[in-house]
Amino acid sequence: MASTSLRKNQIETAQKALLAGARHVRTLFGRSMTELGVEYKPKDGDTPRTIIDRESEGAILKVLHNAASFKGYAISAEEAGAVTSGISGRVWIDPFDGTSNAAIRLKMSTLGICVTEPQTDGTVRTVLGVIVQPFEMLMTYAAVGEGAFSVDLAVEADGRFYTNSDPRRLERRIMSKPNERFVWIDGLFNDKTSQRKGGWLTDISELAQNVRSGGSNIDYSLKLANGQGDIQLTDAIGGHFDLSGIPIIREFGGRFMDLDAKEPQPGCHIAIACLDPTIADRLLEITNNHYGKSSRLGAYKGFR
Repeated sequence: MASTSLRKNQIETAQKALLAGARHVRTLFGRSMTELGVEYKPKDGDTPRTIIDRESEGAILKVLHNAASFKGYAISAEEAGAVTSGISGRVWIDPFDGTSNAAIRLKMSTLGICVTEPQTDGTVRTVLGVIVQPFEMLMTYAAVGEGAFSVDLAVEADGRFYTNSDPRRLERRIMSKPNERFVWIDGLFNDKTSQRKGGWLTDISELAQNVRSGGSNIDYSLKLANGQGDIQLTDAIGGHFDLSGIPIIREFGGRFMDLDAKEPQPGCHIAIACLDPTIADRLLEITNNHYGKSSRLGAYKGFR
């Protein structure tokens, strides 16, 4: 287990890296898709990529490459792939989650870093997560056993981001009635997702009756953590790039799990999170009915 001082240094490094990337997101966002050089990745479910993704990722990697706090850790970035190798753990970088939102100038895009470390049983544990929302000017983060926090952001005249408040420890928000709860889901509907997602939304109404979608899995975790939602369905998962919220939700008493009620592992296709652990079993049952092995459509193979 990493020392408290090392974990603190890792959080600070991840924060510095994401704030460097956020500068490019904020500066480039709002340009036309032609100006952004959009291209669609056929092998990745036709998801888009723009210069925002590339420029932000480059700035993040520049900070991480020589970071002593991540010596011995492999680094994987969503666009560049495996950048460095290591055995201590892995740093997962999503430089611009919600790229498709750029096409309609919807300011619900985020940047995230999470860190996983190998366990003796062959699984990995997500030990650290940092999320930056460059339009809501908010950074949320957590490390295992250290609590979850949010901090306000501000921007210099030259576009550089900096922290603008003391960290606030997050407190869990529990809503007890379905008409009070909000669900966040990924907005991708294609031939592999629409039937399952439609059925899931119908059944989930017994737990939550307000549905929102914004196109960024990472943003949903930030919203739950900051009292803007209660349940999250994480679809369109690309490795652990979409799962920076795991330690954040977990650190203040919520549940973030795969279809086996365990911590999501690299390669899983669906994950769910909730703030109220008393509804976790029913949430899991509903999700398995539509995405698990018992689903009438068979086990979910992902959106690609």
